Amino acid sequence: MGQRAQRVTCGAFTTLLPTGDGHLSYDPTGLVKGWMVGRAGSVTVTGPTQLWADIWAPTLFVGGVPARQAFEADAVGYSAFTL
Repeated sequence: MGQRAQRVTCGAFTTLLPTGDGHLSYDPTGLVKGWMVGRAGSVTVTGPTQLWADIWAPTLFVGGVPARQAFEADAVGYSAFTL
């Protein structure tokens, strides 16, 4: 498996991954049965501050299309990579 490195000289990043059982976060909308989100993959957010990277990563992991639209409209200076 290859590795990819990203140099961060200023700013912050957060990567959100599911736990071993595939569950990580609760869906605050209740749209997911049982409220537990059981999706594969990860979300990494980079940007100027750790606070907002930490807020956006779980939001994007749980929130689907509406969260992505809000991120693209409001998260100036941040980028996200989703697997």
